[in-house]
This record gives sequence, structure tokens and C-alpha cells, in this order.
Amino acid sequence: MTCHRIRCRSLRTQRHAAGAERGSMAVELVIAAPVLLLVVMLILGVGRVAYADNQITAAAADAARAAVLDLANPATAAADAAEESLGSRGVSCTTMTTSTSLRHAHPGGSIAVTVVCTVRLRDMALPGVPGQRRLTATARSPIERHRSRP
Repeated sequence: MTCHRIRCRSLRTQRHAAGAERGSMAVELVIAAPVLLLVVMLILGVGRVAYADNQITAAAADAARAAVLDLANPATAAADAAEESLGSRGVSCTTMTTSTSLRHAHPGGSIAVTVVCTVRLRDMALPGVPGQRRLTATARSPIERHRSRP
């Protein structure tokens, strides 16, 4: 097999360059994989906290509606409804408080309910992450004009 000088040098140079590149992909993977895994876990953690915040907003709306339906004991009805709503949605609070504000206790008025839930980030986000996050939501529900007060 004959080889022209230029062609043989070119083949030797390509083989030498390929040998120098060998293993670099493994090094890149070892460096990039933990960073990529951390970014994915951070995105999942933020998503789970946003989900919990959305569910607390829905629980506040449920609590406000329950308070309107039970005008005799609106605070108790709101607290029970918020607790039940969060429990059915899979959100567990270390502490939960509800406050009820009645504006004009007659038809045409409204009831506002604020739900404050403290969630542990260990449960909601990344395993091993310490701390808690306090999430707050307020919802208002009107007292219907055709509803009589008990």
C-alpha cells in the first residue's frame, strides 16, 4: 500500500487528535451531571411550593364559601372547611390559622377569610432542605341577597 506524504500525515494527525479527545466526554459528564441534577431538583421544589400556594388559595375560597353558608358560626365553618380542603388536596401545614372578617352582616355584604399555612420545605421541596415557608391566601365570598340570616 502506497501512501502519499500529504495523505499519510493527514491520517496520522486525525488519529492523534482522536486519541487526545478520548475520555473528555466522560469528564464533561462527571462535571455537568451534578449541576444538572441540582437544577432539576430546584425546579421541582419551586413547583411543589407553587402547587401548595395554589391549593391554599383554593382552600381559602372553600372556607369563605362555607362561612357564608353558616352565618351563625362563620369562623368555625371557615376553619373546618379550610382544614378539610387542604387535607383532601394533600397539603399538610405545621400550623394553620384562619381569620374571618364580616363586612355588612346582611345580604349584599361579604365575608373574607384569610388562611395562613406554614409548610415545611423538607416536605414540599427538596429532601434535606431545612426551613419553613409561610403561605397566606385571602378569599372573599358575597352573602346572597335572597338568603335570610338564621
